Amino acid sequence: MGISASVGTQIPTNVVEVGTEITQPSLDAISSAPSATSVNRFVVLNDLTAKANLSGATFTGKLNLSAPTAGGSSLNLGVGVIPTVGVAGDIYIGTNINFKDSVGTLKTVANTNTANTFINNQIISCTSNVAGLRITQAGGGNAIEVEDSNPDSTKFVVDQFGKVGIGVAPDANACLSVDATGIKFNDGTTQTTATIEGPVGPTGPAGANATAWVYKGAYDNSYTYAVSDFVTHEGSSYVMYNFIGAGGYPPPSFLGSWQLVANIGGTGPQGDTGPQGSQGDLGGSYPDAPSDGNLYARQNGTWVIIP
Repeated sequence: MGISASVGTQIPTNVVEVGTEITQPSLDAISSAPSATSVNRFVVLNDLTAKANLSGATFTGKLNLSAPTAGGSSLNLGVGVIPTVGVAGDIYIGTNINFKDSVGTLKTVANTNTANTFINNQIISCTSNVAGLRITQAGGGNAIEVEDSNPDSTKFVVDQFGKVGIGVAPDANACLSVDATGIKFNDGTTQTTATIEGPVGPTGPAGANATAWVYKGAYDNSYTYAVSDFVTHEGSSYVMYNFIGAGGYPPPSFLGSWQLVANIGGTGPQGDTGPQGSQGDLGGSYPDAPSDGNLYARQNGTWVIIP
């Protein structure tokens, strides 16, 4: 079935049956149709199956993508990569997305489920009132690791519990653990972790001269003691702090001059009975002393009257 019409003439909807094949002339031939009576100058839309790629075309409206199928995606952004059979999704990305911003800087969109390698610094700029970066580590690994080699035994670590280790593994009992090289302050001084001492301070003023106690042994009632003399008496010890004078002033009776230092302890409990000693030598047999009313004592085997 065919119909002729001038260029620009609206074709009625019933001029072509669906699926009817009409010879396809070039678009140039259609635009230069000589008259309204020409035939075989039109095509049905479903016959234009082969379409040329638009190079440098500008889209001003929305891009309507077809629904993805089980064998591919509606839009392939891979760089020279054909979607793998069985990969479905709205967009198939063969590698990271590379794009240029408004000033022509080439940038890369990072993947969320694979490792990303950046050749330029990454900057996070945030004006929110909440955390600019939050890391929730629900597994058993560290939340943050900063290292200059792999593996690195002196890396900076924030474990899954928020404990920090600098050069060493985080300590479970401390919020911060630092290696033995210490912490260097802005003034150039270094505080090592092996000591809690700070910088040496200035020398303080000289203290008052101390008065030493002079031990004089057991108290002697005839001795004249001086201030700071230290004695023992009846199991206690005393030091003289107020001079009395000549001897004859025992500490317990003159506590206005003697200061008690250590008091005698209480009597201890009765000790256990000791073992019985061996029997001594038996004496010889001697006659009784005379019974004449005098007092006698045995001397060299003979009874001697006691006058």
